[in-house]
Amino acid sequence: MGKYLVEVLSSCNQIEISSDIGIWSWLALFYFDQLCPKDKSGFRKPKRNDNYILSKNYNHRERHSIRTTYYFVKLYGIKVLFMFSKELYVRGEITEQLSQRQDYLSSEGIINAASILYNDDKKKTFKRGSAGKGRGVVRRFVKVLQQFDTTHDLFSMPGIDIVNMLPEEFDKFRNG
Repeated sequence: MGKYLVEVLSSCNQIEISSDIGIWSWLALFYFDQLCPKDKSGFRKPKRNDNYILSKNYNHRERHSIRTTYYFVKLYGIKVLFMFSKELYVRGEITEQLSQRQDYLSSEGIINAASILYNDDKKKTFKRGSAGKGRGVVRRFVKVLQQFDTTHDLFSMPGIDIVNMLPEEFDKFRNG
């Protein structure tokens, strides 16, 4: 979806469309069957409104399913496709964790570090266990980055440098 939208929307004024509630809400409506499929009984279970309608609240815009996918791919290209390898209606833990802090979303080094750790190139998805609970998972990655952020300029660092300074709990993803 993200690759397709980056191509289709490339001729649009990016500043104008970034906060255009109409375009993002229309796209969510257009893809609503994929964003909110019917269950076996034929019923839909919609999620929060801001998954489908772009919020006026700047802090909630990254919850919009279509816009978030578009912006991650627009900013970082194919290296983030592992984050969107599930069905469109699945809001993945990796996407959730990395998009909930605007400064992380806009940091190429942090996104590259996440890709180095959690991208499974062979399977075209995220590495097994990276979105779960425990040592070295993406939730821990964000927590450790918050600690490092007090003593390091993470936003000027390349992804590999961020990965190399992570504690050993990340070895299973760093080496696997």
